[in-house]
Amino acid sequence: MRTSREDQDRWVSLFRESGLSAKAFCLAHDVVYHRLLYWVSQADARSADDDDVGFVELSSAHAAPSASVAIDAAIELRLGHARLLFGPSVDPRYVASLMRELRA
Repeated sequence: MRTSREDQDRWVSLFRESGLSAKAFCLAHDVVYHRLLYWVSQADARSADDDDVGFVELSSAHAAPSASVAIDAAIELRLGHARLLFGPSVDPRYVASLMRELRA
């Protein structure tokens, strides 16, 4: 049986609000795991298409110049002590969705 987009979005919202892992949510609500993952990916894709995609300059007042390493990265995100590097072929929509998730 096909699930309507409205129902898919409802399941995705319930999942995200639950705070559970996808596996735990699916077990608790009798939802097929791979379907939930597909619905989440489709919702994220629709959301990314709706958002303005662009770049902003990020800097850190605490970055030590000596810690910089020359790496062929198109995008570099620093989060505390973590450093994420993305190659030139990265989809900006992916980076935008990752930033949204990290802000949440």
